[in-house]
Amino acid sequence: SAGMMAVLGKRMEIAEMELDDLSEHIVVCGWNQAGPALVQEFFSAMHEPHRALVLLTEQDKLPANFPTAGVKMELVYHLKGDWTRVDLLEKAGVRRASTAILLDDNLSPRPPSDRDARTVLAALTIERLAPEVFCCAQLNSDMHEGLLRMSGVEEIVIGDWYTGVILASVGRNQGLVAVLSDILTAQRGNAFHKVGCPKPWIGRTVGEASADLKREHEAILVSLERKGAGKRHHRDVMVNPPSAEVIREGDVLVVISRNPIHLGA
Repeated sequence: SAGMMAVLGKRMEIAEMELDDLSEHIVVCGWNQAGPALVQEFFSAMHEPHRALVLLTEQDKLPANFPTAGVKMELVYHLKGDWTRVDLLEKAGVRRASTAILLDDNLSPRPPSDRDARTVLAALTIERLAPEVFCCAQLNSDMHEGLLRMSGVEEIVIGDWYTGVILASVGRNQGLVAVLSDILTAQRGNAFHKVGCPKPWIGRTVGEASADLKREHEAILVSLERKGAGKRHHRDVMVNPPSAEVIREGDVLVVISRNPIHLGA
């Protein structure tokens, strides 16, 4: 027994040392039925380097439905505790992370309003600890959306609203589910990809860029992102930009294509 305890203790110490060495990783706070798809999408991007994922829950073990197929489990870390607390977020290395995702946690029995309150508290804490980390939060209600945006949270997902919008769109446009299923996942078919504009593209029009992207890469230009005011992650987005819009330095193109695109220097 003493020998087994020594071995397990050594393994835990090694895991803690590895956790301290992580950088540019993804921190996920909480868990729900969207969690499995989220994890699989992060590890399914064949053309992107896989980053470590640190999951914070109030449970002793990984959730029962945590996916393992196609997931590099050696890059998955699990920490138990209250992710609204500074000490647990620090232990997860949130200051060194690239992305923080706050799920509407349903592992513990709480009403939706309390879950949203915890999400808001955790988001505000992360923004105070690591303002440069890209933060995405899932809410039940849009009641706190304005507060999160003012605090610097870059992306806010309100599940029921998106579900309603998609159902309405599908009702108006039969067959749209097949299109969404194709482009919203990186595991098969087409997907959204971001493309940085090299210097030779600066000064060109969106119309010219669209034609070249389709002809040379079989890609469809969806939107153009331009640096906005505020945090470094904030960008102004133009969906279906006018053909005459001129591409500027620092602009990013969002395209639909089968593979990521590199436009060169």
